[in-house]
Amino acid sequence: MAKKRKLEAKPENGASSEDFEEELVDEEPAATTLLSEAPGEGSASPENEQHLTERSLTEEYSVTQVIESVDPVPDSSVAVEAVPGDDFTGEDDDDEEYNDPDFLHKLLEPFTKEQLVELLRNAVLKYPDLRLAIRQIADTDPVHRKIFVHGLAWNTTAETLKTYFGQYGEIEDCNAVVDKITGKSKGYGFILFKHRSGARRALEEPQKKIGNRMAACQLASIGPVPVQPPVMHVSEYTQRKIYVSNVGVELDPQKVLQFFSKFGEIEEGPLGVDKATGKFKGFCLFVYKSIESAKEGFGGTA
Repeated sequence: MAKKRKLEAKPENGASSEDFEEELVDEEPAATTLLSEAPGEGSASPENEQHLTERSLTEEYSVTQVIESVDPVPDSSVAVEAVPGDDFTGEDDDDEEYNDPDFLHKLLEPFTKEQLVELLRNAVLKYPDLRLAIRQIADTDPVHRKIFVHGLAWNTTAETLKTYFGQYGEIEDCNAVVDKITGKSKGYGFILFKHRSGARRALEEPQKKIGNRMAACQLASIGPVPVQPPVMHVSEYTQRKIYVSNVGVELDPQKVLQFFSKFGEIEEGPLGVDKATGKFKGFCLFVYKSIESAKEGFGGTA
């Protein structure tokens, strides 16, 4: 603690009789001040005073370190928010309500299909007793037992399908769809297995050779097979031919032939010349000897 001391002195050598004051501010540590003011022979010397002061500061610093090393006591006034766990229940939850089938029905009704499937999947994994119930429902549902086969030969019958697919499991029903007029197969049919395991074994290899044709099968619940657009076969001759439009009637056919000959040897052309007048009809055709030359010639017209 700082300490102020007021000293009064009389002026010397005829100085003014007014007193003057001098304030001395002592900012030394309290231990030094007390030792310097202690009366008697036991007063500490300056060396001892400095030593005691340094020891006091060292002890004070050590105490501060001990205090700071102690874990702070948590403030009870600060609210701690609980993290919901597995046993967390909402404020409005009532266990008695979950014993009511009507309540559960209304609660689950807005759930999406994905949410319900995930809940059932997790429940079956956690509670194996549910597997039997799930298996029984799946075995009785034709969705998991009926397969669709397509790509069959025209002479395929229901007996043909039953004989072939009987190796995978007992068949409950079999149908080869036929044309009502001709009585021949339309190229597809349906096989309903008695158990889900039979359909599962049959679908392990979807591509199958039935008779002399390669057929494919899938679960009938998936829906019809998308029809692939027909692939147009382009002959090699067509790929060597180019068509030139907007050909002026005043153009010389020989000059046009000379121009397109730069891209490759021409097998036939120019076509599109009027035999009576010898002039173009507004278009012309060239047939190159190679497909590469035709591609070059087509680019040359651009």
